[in-house]
Amino acid sequence: RTREAVRAKGPSSSAGIVRAAEDLFGRIEAKGVEIKKESYALLIALIGRHRSPDALEKALRWYGRLDRSQMHEGAFNAVLQCVSRSAAYDASVWPQALKLVDEMARYEVPMGTRTYNILITIMARGKQKEKALSLLESMKERGGEAAPDHISYTSAIDACAKVGDGPSALSLHSEMEKSNLRPSYQSVAALIKSHCHDKGNLPSALDLFERYSRQNLTSNVAYRHLVCGLVKHHEWEQALSLYDSMSLQPKIQSQVDETTYTGLIAAASNLLEIDKALELLEGMYTKQMRPSTAVYTSLIKACGKTNHMDIAVKLFSEMVERQEGPDVVACNALLGACARRGWAKVSRNIFQYMEAASLRPDSNTYSQVIYSQARQGLDQNAQNYFDAMRNSGITPKRTHYNGLIKAYSMANNFNMSLAVYNEMRQDNIEADASTYQSMMRRADLKLDDTDNEKREPTKTPDEISDLLRLLLTVGVDQTNQHQ
Repeated sequence: RTREAVRAKGPSSSAGIVRAAEDLFGRIEAKGVEIKKESYALLIALIGRHRSPDALEKALRWYGRLDRSQMHEGAFNAVLQCVSRSAAYDASVWPQALKLVDEMARYEVPMGTRTYNILITIMARGKQKEKALSLLESMKERGGEAAPDHISYTSAIDACAKVGDGPSALSLHSEMEKSNLRPSYQSVAALIKSHCHDKGNLPSALDLFERYSRQNLTSNVAYRHLVCGLVKHHEWEQALSLYDSMSLQPKIQSQVDETTYTGLIAAASNLLEIDKALELLEGMYTKQMRPSTAVYTSLIKACGKTNHMDIAVKLFSEMVERQEGPDVVACNALLGACARRGWAKVSRNIFQYMEAASLRPDSNTYSQVIYSQARQGLDQNAQNYFDAMRNSGITPKRTHYNGLIKAYSMANNFNMSLAVYNEMRQDNIEADASTYQSMMRRADLKLDDTDNEKREPTKTPDEISDLLRLLLTVGVDQTNQHQ
């Protein structure tokens, strides 16, 4: 009957299936037909599988229609599963699980291993390590139908991993092995994750990864945790070295996910290894993954520092062509690269794109665009951006004043440099070495590009500016979905 109702409605999503099942329940109740308690549990479980924001509320509503005679472990487990799925994106729902446990005790419904496992998972997702470990101890004491299994230990280890308690996780893992419960991919991944929270535990995480790799118990999830841990603590060389070593485990390397790629590209970008970063980016393209804005931003920053401006502009243009487009941070990354070279024209194009794309410039945006104008001695442009920043409600900082002082100095207008300097002092902002260097800068020191550059870009600033203007115009027009 449920399948027939689903076919009749023709739902194309789990939301449609849930609506069909609820409608069927309503029609059966309207006919006065008694519905078995197992059916309620199945409906609640079905609602739990549909990961919508109101799934938990809906499940609790159906659960509230059960009377005392219909209370059983299956119904409680179905609701607890809804709580568990909600806890995956809202850690604050864990107290709801404890309320259900109290009701189970009140209705004298026994708790088995499955119920305990769901509860430990909820506590882990809510970062309630002590409660998770307490539940595991209760399972050990009760034994029998409530005895812990490998899922119980894995969830408890994950609870330790969520708060970075590596020693407790390792102790539980050893206890699991002594109980003749073979470690799984999930337990090993959680164990490694627990050792990636603190930098001091990273050597242990690497040792564990190597140890369980020999037992074929490492997965792409464990690999992801380790890579992200290394990147988080700025161990970029080790992260890339780990990636290279994974060529010996093609199964794991073939399953590298977007999060891992993002971490590896960040590592290569921070090491300014542009070729490696682009190789990893190509790997994402090959697997039809959509690089995040953070991936593009880290690459643009690295290209800006290594005089690969043609690549930086190309990456930015790729972002523009995507539906979501670059954000303010990505724009600031390219503006920063332009500021290093004094590419005033390109900076103005980027700023115009931000205005057309309704991206609100922040303090860093104005700092970079003012400095790029300053490098070319375009004092009036720099002053206009400075005034626009103030009008937008952003309070000028030392970097903004330094950029404006530099602009007037490069234009041989020392009186205005001094006026801006005095204004900065009136705003109770102390000058630094950069302030005085900017004031003493002579116009004949004006540069078209950054100091000590080792090679010329493959495109001139004017060529890149023309290319950028064209691509940005196309990108802005693409906000119209019909085009």
